[in-house]
Amino acid sequence: MPRKPSQEKPEDNFEIPYKYGENTFVYKTTTNTSQTINSDSWIKTRWRPWVAWQYILVCIFDFIIGPILTMLYFNYSSGEYVQWLPLTLQGGGLYHLAMGAVLGITSWSRGQEKLHRIEE
Repeated sequence: MPRKPSQEKPEDNFEIPYKYGENTFVYKTTTNTSQTINSDSWIKTRWRPWVAWQYILVCIFDFIIGPILTMLYFNYSSGEYVQWLPLTLQGGGLYHLAMGAVLGITSWSRGQEKLHRIEE
């Protein structure tokens, strides 16, 4: 059962001092996830689904809508047909590799966050 913010234990908030050159800095942190999650902005907590939907829409356009529109354009015009070349496959498909890495790693880390939350 999650604790309410008013039930904070002393070990929930702690400071980590570290020295860099002549300066000493203090890193303040909290382990109370309910406070942290509720205080985060929507863009910080919801960016993963937005990135996934953006990737799906790009793939739908590049592999379905783009070729159909190209076929229809050349069907109704008098020009010679030129095959649609997927935009995201140019450059060796680096876009798909990058998006696969971003979505794969973040989904794995999100799963780890959920498992950590269950263990608490």
